[in-house]
Parts: sequence; C-alpha cells; structure tokens
Amino acid sequence: MKKRLHFVLIAFALNMLFVTLSYAATYEADPKGGTISGRVMDASSNKPMEYVNIAVFQASDSSLVTGTISTPDGQFRIEKLTGGEYYLRLTFLGFNNLIIKKIVVSAAKPQNELGDLKMAINSAELSGVAIVAERKKVEYQIDKRVINVGQDLIAKGGTAVDVLENTPSVQVDGQGNVTLRGSSDFVVLVDGKPSVMKGSDILKTISASSIKQIEVITNPSARYEADGTAGIINIIQKKERIQGVSGTANLSLGTRNKYTGSAFINYRKNKFNVFAGVDVSQNDYLSSLTMENITVLEEGNKYLNNHIERYQNNSGITGKVGFDYDLNEKNTFSFSQSYGKQSYDNGSHSIYETSFDNSELKSYYSSDSDMDVDGTELGLNMNYTHKFGENHSLTITNTYTSWDGYDDCLVSEYNTNPVYENPGINSSLTYSKDNFNYQYRLNVDYKRPIHTAKIEAGFQYRYEDRVDDFVFENLNVENGVWQINNMFTYNLDYVNDIYSGYATFSDEKAGFGYMLGVRSEYFNREIEFSNDADAHKYSKFMLYPSLHLTKSFKEKHNFQFSYSRRINRPTPYSLNITPIYIDPFTVVKGNPDLEPEYTDAFELNYRTSYKILTFNVQTYLRNTSNSFQQRYNVLSNGIMEIESFNANRKQAYGAELGLDFNLTKWWQLSSAANLYHFAINSVADSSQSTRNTNTWDARLISNFTLKWGTRIQLLGYYRAPNIDAQGEMTSMYIANIGLSQSFIKNKLNIGLSANNILNSVKFNYTSSGTNYNNKIKVQNEGMVVKITASYSFNNFQQKQRGRADDASFGSGSTF
Repeated sequence: MKKRLHFVLIAFALNMLFVTLSYAATYEADPKGGTISGRVMDASSNKPMEYVNIAVFQASDSSLVTGTISTPDGQFRIEKLTGGEYYLRLTFLGFNNLIIKKIVVSAAKPQNELGDLKMAINSAELSGVAIVAERKKVEYQIDKRVINVGQDLIAKGGTAVDVLENTPSVQVDGQGNVTLRGSSDFVVLVDGKPSVMKGSDILKTISASSIKQIEVITNPSARYEADGTAGIINIIQKKERIQGVSGTANLSLGTRNKYTGSAFINYRKNKFNVFAGVDVSQNDYLSSLTMENITVLEEGNKYLNNHIERYQNNSGITGKVGFDYDLNEKNTFSFSQSYGKQSYDNGSHSIYETSFDNSELKSYYSSDSDMDVDGTELGLNMNYTHKFGENHSLTITNTYTSWDGYDDCLVSEYNTNPVYENPGINSSLTYSKDNFNYQYRLNVDYKRPIHTAKIEAGFQYRYEDRVDDFVFENLNVENGVWQINNMFTYNLDYVNDIYSGYATFSDEKAGFGYMLGVRSEYFNREIEFSNDADAHKYSKFMLYPSLHLTKSFKEKHNFQFSYSRRINRPTPYSLNITPIYIDPFTVVKGNPDLEPEYTDAFELNYRTSYKILTFNVQTYLRNTSNSFQQRYNVLSNGIMEIESFNANRKQAYGAELGLDFNLTKWWQLSSAANLYHFAINSVADSSQSTRNTNTWDARLISNFTLKWGTRIQLLGYYRAPNIDAQGEMTSMYIANIGLSQSFIKNKLNIGLSANNILNSVKFNYTSSGTNYNNKIKVQNEGMVVKITASYSFNNFQQKQRGRADDASFGSGSTF
C-alpha cells in the first residue's frame, strides 16, 4: 500500500513539473490589456454608491469573466481584459439591476470609460411593507437544477443535511438519512470534487453558513463520473474573486447541544488571490427505538421486546488554505489544502425481555453500546488552466483525499431483574478498526467552440485504496480475560483502478438545443482478506451514453428530455466476506463477488411561467439491472443473517410537481410534490418476490420580506408511507420556522429558527418473513431552537445596503 501511495505522490510531482514546463513554453510578457471603468450613482439622490457588484461577462456566451465592487466614491476599474465584446451587470439589493451592453475592448480602443452609471431604486410601499427583489430559489440549466441557499433561514446554523431538507427532489428522514428521489445511491461532491468519506458523513461536516448553492443533477451528462444511479448532489461553497480583503464569521448556538462556527478571509490583489478558513462543529442527536420481534424456531416461538435510547455526537474542526495565481492572460494556476479532524460517536442503552412459547419464564436484560469513530481527513487540490481563446481551454486537475481513522466499540450485556435493576455481567465484547483509505484523480478536460456549437472531451485516471485492520474480542466473564474472536476478526485490502474518457457535443438546431455524449470506462477491482487465501478480482469495460434535448415555445413553454446510463459500485463493506457483528441477534455478511448495478435513467420535463405563477413538472424512469439486494435468513441459533447479492432488476418511476407563487411583492409561496412508484426484487428465506409501492412526499415553503428588513420563513414537509426490500414504513411530517434581521448596514445578520416544532419526526417500521416478524417504532428528538449570527466585511456576500444578486466571480477559491 505504501508503494501505491508513493505512486500518487510521484504523479502529483510530475503534474507540477508539467504545469511549470507548460507555463515556461507559453510564457509571454503580461500586457496591460484593456480596461473598463466608471462611477456608480444613485439616480434619485445623485450620490455615489459604495459596494455595488460589477460583474463582467463575455457577450458571445454570457460566461462570467471577472468582477469587482465600487469604492466609497462610486468608482470602479477592471483591468487586464483580453480583446473582445463584453457586457456589465451591476447589482445591489433594493435597486434595479443595470445592464451595460456592447463594450468592445480592442487594440484601437483598449480603454473604455463609461462615465456615471445611475441605478434606480426598486422599492414600493404596500401596507407598511418595503419590497426588495430576491434571487430565484431554483434556477434550471440543461443538465441540472441550481438551488440558491442564501434564502434558507431555517437551515442557518445547521449542516448541509438541514439545507437538503428544504431542497426539491431530496428527502431526509428522522435519522438524518438522505435520499434522492427515494434512492440512497447518489454521489456527493463538494465544489465538484468527491471525498473519501461517505456522502451522509461529509454532509454532516459542512456548515450551512458556508454553502452558496446546491446543484441537483438527477441525470448527469457524460462529462461527469458515471457513479450514482440516482444522480449527483454538488455542494458549492461561497467564494470570492473581488479585489482587496473580504471575510465573514458565523456562529450558531442551539438547544440540545448543537453548536457551529466558521470564519473565512480572502485577499486578492491583481493576479494573486490567497485565502484561509476554519469550520468547527459540535452537534448531538437523540432518538429512541421500541421493537417487538417474534422468531419461529424448532422448539417454538421466541419473543423479544426491546427499548433503546440512542445518542449520536458529531464534532469536528477543518481548516483550509490556498491560493490562485493568474500567470498571464492565458494561464492560471491554483492550489488548496484542507485538513480536518472529525469524530462520530454513537451509542445506546437498551432494555429487553425474552420469552418462549409454552413457558411462563421470562428473561430480562440490559445492554450498553458505545462506539467512537475518530479520524483525520486530508485534501489536496491542484488546478492548471490554459486559455487558447474565448471559451476555448485546457484544464488539468489533480485531487487527492484521504481518511486515516480508528473505530473503537464496547458492547456489554447484563442480566437484570424485571425492573432492570441489579445488573450482572452476562457478556461483553469489544472491537476496533484501524483504517486508512485514499483516492487520487487526474483529470484532463478540454473544451472548444465551433461556430455555434461546443465540444468537450477529457480523460480521467482514478485510483482508490482502502486498508482495514479489524480486531474482535469477547470477554471471558469467568476469569475477566479478553479473547480474540477469529470469526469476526479480519484484514482487508481493497484496490480499484478506473480509466475513463468522455466526449460531448452541444449545439442548437431548428430551435432545439441538444447535448450528445458518451463516456468509456475500464475498471479493475481487487479485494483481499486475511481469512481467505484467494484474491477476488473483477474487471470490465463499459460505455455510458447520454443525451439532453431542450425546446422552448414562445419563450414561455420549456421542454427537456434526457437519458443517461449510470453505475453503482459495491462498497468494500458490501464485499466483505467476514461476518460483521451488529448486535447479539443480527450479523451482516458481504459478498466478494458482488457485481456493480447499472441504471438507465430517462427524464421528460416541462416548465412555464405566467404572471405570478411558475409551474414545472419532471417525470423520470429508472430501470436498474443487476441490482443490489439483501437476503434475510434466520440461522438455527436464532440469529438473523443479512447477506448481499445481485438480483435481476428494479424499477422506479415518478413525477415531481412544483408550483411557485409570487402572491404579492412581499410574500412568495413555493410548493413541490414527488409522486413515485418503485418495484424491488427481494429474497427472504431463499424465496424471491417482487414488492411494489406507490408513494409520495411534499413540501411547502412560505417566505415573507418585511419593510424593516425582517425575513420570515415557514416550512412544512410530509412523507407518505413507504417500503423497502423487507418491510414498510409509516408516514412522517415536520414543521419548521425561521426568521432573520440585518443590522449595521446589513453587515451583521441575526437569525432565529425552530425545527420540528410539533415533535412529529417519528414513524413505525414493520418487516416479516416465513420465520420472523418485526415491529419497530422510531422517535426522533423534539424541537430544536437555534440562534445564529453572521458578520461580513468588505463585501463578502453581504453588502452595505443589501445582498448582491451574484457575488461569485469566476473560479475563485472556495471553502
């Protein structure tokens, strides 16, 4: 494994050398370039306006080039622009956007002085309420939806999981488990880059205050990695490319031990940009579970009644530093490094009684479980971009992420009396896992315009390595000696090599926009176990085509069709041949020969707007072959064994409906519903069956903006009854409220939110087979109240008199 790590570090070094040589080969004196300058004035008072956002766009494709802000006397100056035609967009909350078109930079006219640019106030008085414009919550692009998080008051002070509760297409259950259109197989990216941590874990480490946008890509094109049958959730964090020093600090205090804080500072001067930030969090969660189980054995039925109080403590601190450097007009280089310590501790206290048929005797037990997961995550990212011309570039990206962790768990079971007192040790076990895993990616991406069309092509090398050392011990209660249990003890070494290339072509013909793409991939997987003499290998070559079509009628009716093929690779956990201990009554066993599952995904979408109403409907169909399923078997000793295998297929289809109302200039209402059907091939006790269900979920969000700057948000969410491979879940609903108020010319923002105000996050789950029946009731913790404070200086997202429409310029550094 060390040799593989050396290989990755050598690859990093070689790429650094390549970038240096490329720069040396293409270096030329950095000309001054063209400039655009002017002064921004308030049209009503004829006074200069400070902190106005000025964004520069290419006229040909509306791509963002750069930007700046106005000085205290309203002046601005943008330098080092290459020849071409541009337009400016000036934004400031409470004022109408101002667009300045047809600004041509050329050798004949390198300097463009625009003079005084006057912005008009956009406000109205209605029943004592001031109205200001808000950016759309959801923006639609050809292959994704972009959710602007800035308006989400309820999620402030929380994590990315809290933000996703308010995001269309995404469902979050009472335990914080996230699904995308009912599926848990999706990929989480942070600023377009993956992590070695699980999607659910990384989402819990990102504070909501650091998120600018969320991209929901339910049917990705071929330029994206093919992983994730349900799609991709890309978390885009706040960024800055304005000149000078800017920064922000955020703090959140919540009931039930929930605290988060973050700080970020950015400095940009001409061609050089440097940044640093830190994010800290401490969030505790409580829940309870009550279970009734009946197991059919040869000697008669066994009854188990169990009540569990569970806790989860997530804490961490992450720092990030980096820089961007514009070598010249054609070459840009950036580097960033992140390092963090994370802790995921969870445990439970259980009481339970057991009994058998034809016996009045009952046994009473209690148990305690404490698990500590601690580790460090390292991230390195290096980018080099060479611009050949307008929208014509080559980008080389190197990404390295690693997790070095240690898991430690202690489970003890006690004999008690009927009121669960006077415990006596019955059994005790402990297990520990020392694990290290890392991923390296080398991406080469090229794009070029051809008349009205655009081609994109690229290559990716991806390497994954994971090593687990797992030791399981039982306590000999008679002599107090811990003894290694070889049945559950193992060493695991997992390696995955993936080589892929892609090409896409997009254009517009006869009023139809289209994007054609294909991705080729060869992967080679190998996994070894200390308790198995054979190495399990699997390799395959695959093609993943994609197609996206768009058509608009009268600029009001927009249609979109898309198709893509996706893959879901089995995790090392699901490949592990060694039984995994869950509790005294349950073990999970992986399958080292498990193959990937493949999904063909189709979508047909429609969107229209009329006066105060925006309506959209998205229909989808997912056909999955070779699907992952779990086989439930009750062993002769009464223990439930859960084993993974490949089934034939599963299918899901549905429709998402969305209605947005601008009821008044100060009241907006947003509603969404997801109606879907899915079928699952399941196997229990060696018998196969198909389970079908029709279900739905819906959310309603109401936003109010008041005269004095107060914003209020109400949210309601409902999830209808649902099924999985073995059981059924009852419905669940939640209601939240949030408000915020700005001070000190909008530099300081104070917020207050209350989540789960009706204490309604609870559901029942039932499952059954030929020789067992389970009934489980899950209750999440009650209402959580949070107070948040955010302070920004020098135009970091918050402006002197409001929030800008777009404070992000280009590909600046992120945190």
